[in-house]
Amino acid sequence: MTILKKAAVRWVILGLGFVAYWLLVRLLLSDEQGDANIGIGLLAFGLLLVAAGIGGLVDGLRLPLGQAVATWCCTAPAVGLTAAAPLLFEETGLDLAVLLADLAGIVVFVSALVAFPAIASAAIGSAVASSRAQRPSTS
Repeated sequence: MTILKKAAVRWVILGLGFVAYWLLVRLLLSDEQGDANIGIGLLAFGLLLVAAGIGGLVDGLRLPLGQAVATWCCTAPAVGLTAAAPLLFEETGLDLAVLLADLAGIVVFVSALVAFPAIASAAIGSAVASSRAQRPSTS
């Protein structure tokens, strides 16, 4: 499977999870008071960070490190774009310049939030896999 196909699979999994979380939050929480619920956003970011870390670890164990890193470098911006998509559908009253700046900021932030833990855990997984391969058999 090519790197882009692997990235697409990871993007679909993380993207669907993010969309499901966003829809669930919208359904369960009403915005009657207009207050920001920072805990909900932090939970979303934390779940995304953990999911990317687990995915990177699995890839590090199964793939060569270069392929795992390339896969997550392709996946991260796609997930960032998915996370920014809800801004396009909300009526924020922002002018185009502010909206584009917010979109760019969210894409970069979420991309980093996905890429860094995935790449770090892929490196850990790769190190574990190579140490397993070098260990002599005891049988």
